[in-house]
Amino acid sequence: ISDGTVGGTRRLAEVYPFLEEPLAGAGAQFLARGGVLYFVSTAEGDETAAIWRTNLTAGGTSAVKSLDLSTPSFRRWLLFNLPEKILIFGDSPSFGSTLWSSDGTASETRVVGRVEMNDVPPIVFGNRLWFSGGFREVWSTDGTASGTNAFRSPSGASFEINKLGVLGDRLVFVGPRDLTETDGTPEGTSRIELDGALAPSFLDAAFFDGKALFNWRDGIHGEELWTLTAE
Repeated sequence: ISDGTVGGTRRLAEVYPFLEEPLAGAGAQFLARGGVLYFVSTAEGDETAAIWRTNLTAGGTSAVKSLDLSTPSFRRWLLFNLPEKILIFGDSPSFGSTLWSSDGTASETRVVGRVEMNDVPPIVFGNRLWFSGGFREVWSTDGTASGTNAFRSPSGASFEINKLGVLGDRLVFVGPRDLTETDGTPEGTSRIELDGALAPSFLDAAFFDGKALFNWRDGIHGEELWTLTAE
């Protein structure tokens, strides 16, 4: 553990000795929520994956509940914060690609269902987790089985994406050759029109400070860096 200095860098066991064993089997990042850190590691007494919680005290560190019959290191485990719950995604030989939800207690930690999630980084928007599922289509979930669905346009069309980003109060789908903005509803979804522009062979974008930077062509100067600002 470190504060970024040589003098402030110490072995974890020296500072929090009760965390050394749980973290030895950790297979995911930390997630902070309400003064508590959550992570996936081995369950107490065996090698199965479990969700853990700690407030950085010995008495406040424990396994919440076993998630799976596999080891935590089998594949990546991803944790996300929604307003009322934590979402946990893992890929294991027991269940396959699966989503769990938890409020930090054993009784409210449960499987949501089988979920495909590829390498497009998921994003929380409008109290839902948005992600790219099978065939790189846009999906979203509220942490319930009935609330986990592929996102469709009013005509029923799906959206293939390379990336997700937030621009102001809108979620942006970065498709292979276009940009689409949405308020999270089919009716509030529309393509972002760029007058006189030609799509590149592969579209990518970066989102920061209320802007989107992306590659585009105007038909005259070749492929260039463009900027889109939230209105």
